[in-house]
Amino acid sequence: MAQPPSLTVSRGRSTVARERSASVSTLEKFGWGLLMFWLTGPWYLLLSGANPSGANLLNSVSPLYSYISDVVPLIPLAVLIYDRNRALALLRRCWPFAAFLLLTMLLLVTAQDVKLCILRFWGYLGTVFAVLGVFTRLSPKQALRCLAYMLAASFVLNILTVFLLPRYGITGGTDVYGASSSGEWRGLYNHKNVLGQFCGVSFGVLVVTGRDLLRPTALWLVSLALALLCIYKASSSTGLVLAAILPGIYYGLLWPRGVFRVLGGIAVAIGCTAILLLRGVVVDSVLRALGKGETLSGRTDIWHVAREFAGQYPITGAGYDYSNSAEMTARFFKLFNVPNAHNAYLDALINLGWIDTAVLGAAVIGALVAAWSRRLPEQLEGVRNALTLFLAAWLISGTDEVMAMKPLGALPLFGAVAIIGLYNLKRYGERIGAPARASSAASSRSRSRSRRVDQGVANA
Repeated sequence: MAQPPSLTVSRGRSTVARERSASVSTLEKFGWGLLMFWLTGPWYLLLSGANPSGANLLNSVSPLYSYISDVVPLIPLAVLIYDRNRALALLRRCWPFAAFLLLTMLLLVTAQDVKLCILRFWGYLGTVFAVLGVFTRLSPKQALRCLAYMLAASFVLNILTVFLLPRYGITGGTDVYGASSSGEWRGLYNHKNVLGQFCGVSFGVLVVTGRDLLRPTALWLVSLALALLCIYKASSSTGLVLAAILPGIYYGLLWPRGVFRVLGGIAVAIGCTAILLLRGVVVDSVLRALGKGETLSGRTDIWHVAREFAGQYPITGAGYDYSNSAEMTARFFKLFNVPNAHNAYLDALINLGWIDTAVLGAAVIGALVAAWSRRLPEQLEGVRNALTLFLAAWLISGTDEVMAMKPLGALPLFGAVAIIGLYNLKRYGERIGAPARASSAASSRSRSRSRRVDQGVANA
């Protein structure tokens, strides 16, 4: 009997994946979810000992919080060492991303502040180790389901923090962000834009792919409602844009088939370009209609200066996350009263230089090619769509914020999940066209056997 389409790709590998997933305990899955939750940077103000009403939230980190952050990467690293054969196999599949990590590590010797950049890069490696561990120990769908339940729990915790710890969950009028963001929610995080981006990405992905990941359906619907509430109360323009663009990408580009996918891709490209170019007008109008206020003024001036900063270290960069150092933060504050470049691409050029940034770009393109040039089992198509949307959100968010490549945060986590997860799908599929050739060959063999049987009967 012919195998179902979901198992014809590679029966042995699919069986191994199911057995490995079944062998992982619920407690271990909960542990991976808890680790990913920590990597989003929750309760930073509370745990770091910072005064949420003070004027200096940017560099007030307690030694205890720093020690915890430095130790956490050792947990997934220990799991990777224990399960090193599978971990190395996964790392080989995503070798372009591994090349980016290696080059970034080598360039640390040329950093403007070597110690600071090494510590920051170690924090980012914690995110990478955790994601490698998740995809090493769990099947792709189980990994996405673990992430989805973590997101659902985070929505609840954000709202509980607002009501139970309003001093930390709501932006005050006297802190460094208070002048323009007083009264707006920041929930578990240190800024309302972090909360907005977290919920915008989560809503945009879960609204089209989460029904299969979050069970029962009521949990899925409640999670979407809570995400929208957080976006609205945070008055996050980027959150609104992501919540609107990601479903459009899915229904315009990922969901259609054949020529409709090409047409949808063109429509999505035009729509995304228009939204990104006109977002200042569109988002301001939406927020004013909701009784909120938001301004994007001053971005172009900041970007112009950021390009000048990037030109100071064009080859090697200033060092991983050096733009978040006290010196660079002070330079941006002195000029524009903001702490960073408000653009992850310019931030990457400042920190990584042109060569390393190009390697990262090649790794991103390679992940898309690896996942979309192969036919996957039907049950993994939703996983591929979700991972692609996470990658799109990671790329789009970088147009006016810098969180995408930070050591700790939801966006670095989403980016690592997307890149490593898409490369990991390579082992579950085969190149497009191979199924048709295999089917044709099987039909030819069947016809040949039938002819031989008929000839035998005739001779008898």
